[in-house]
Parts: sequence; structure tokens; C-alpha cells
Amino acid sequence: MQYSTAISDFILATSTIYASYLAFQRRDTEGYFGSMGLLTFVLAAIFGIVRFGIEPSIMPVHQFFSNFAAYVGVPIIGVSFISIKIYRINKFNYLYIAIALLILFNLFTYFIKFPVYATLIGGLANVGILIVGIRSISSEKIYALCAIGGSALTIIAGLFIGTDGAWFALLRIDLFHYVLSIANILLGISFKNLSGKQSIV
Repeated sequence: MQYSTAISDFILATSTIYASYLAFQRRDTEGYFGSMGLLTFVLAAIFGIVRFGIEPSIMPVHQFFSNFAAYVGVPIIGVSFISIKIYRINKFNYLYIAIALLILFNLFTYFIKFPVYATLIGGLANVGILIVGIRSISSEKIYALCAIGGSALTIIAGLFIGTDGAWFALLRIDLFHYVLSIANILLGISFKNLSGKQSIV
């Protein structure tokens, strides 16, 4: 068992449930889909708690949901932020985007090995969130900084911390979870409070 990682997954799950609740409080399409994107992290973290704290044999299930969060959840979060400030997307187009992401998830999981896909799609999503934050900083400084901080921490966690090995006595996977926990709360705060565009396209 790897109990430190079960604990860090628990912290990730609980913090992201809160972040998802904050996003849901927008009471609009962006908030609902952003909330669902954040909940994919919760699913992965719950299976991580079981894998590292109770039953290691569910590793394939945990890996599936971790990939699902990276391939589907992160892009949906990014699209939701873009829809708040840059290009408003109606709920039907959200469904088309979600279907396309699910198709790509299955394609790159089961048929075509393309290891950098998650990095590319996640990078694009977080760059979109950064742009939203930068564009909003003059009018909504605190919530724009939350968006910038959340996306920056997500990029740092994915590109510079990773999940393999250790930094001194701290496992990288645990640090990865702790940084994502903070990032998701910042994104949740931003989701709830950023004002949105009025036009629907």
C-alpha cells in the first residue's frame, strides 16, 4: 500500500468536489459543464484512494479514469472558460464538443498510441484559461488571477512535477495531487465569479 498517495488523492477529491460546487453556482451552461469537467478529477481521485489505500489490483480502472480526466475533463474546463469570456458556446455545441472529446479519448486510448495527446490538449485548454485570465485582469482582477493561477499550477503539475519518483521525502505523485488541489479550487473560484459574455453563437 502507498498510504501517503491515498491521502493526497483524498485531499484532491475533497478539494475538487468543492471546486465543482463553486463552478456549478454559476447556474449557466459554462458553470454546469465546467463543474462536470472538474468532477472527472474527483472520479480519478476516488479510484486512486482505493488503489493506493485498499486494493492495488484496481490500477487499470484508476488509470482509465485518470486518462479520462486528462483527455476529456481538462479540455471541457478550458472550453467552458473560453465560453465565459471569448466565444460563447451554446449547450448543443457543448454536447458536440463532448462527443468529439469522447471519440478522441477512445481513439487514442485503444487504437492509436499518441502519448503526447493529453499534454497537447491539456496545454491548449490551459493556455485558453490563461488568455481568459489575462483578458479579464483589468476588470476582475482577483478572479482573473485565480484563473491564471489555476491554469499555471495545472501546467506546472503536469509538465514539471509529474507522478514518477520523489523530491527528497515527498513522492512526486503526492505533490502533483496537492498542487492540483490548489489549482482546482482557484479555477472553481474563478468559474463562480467571472462575468460572462451575453451573445450566444
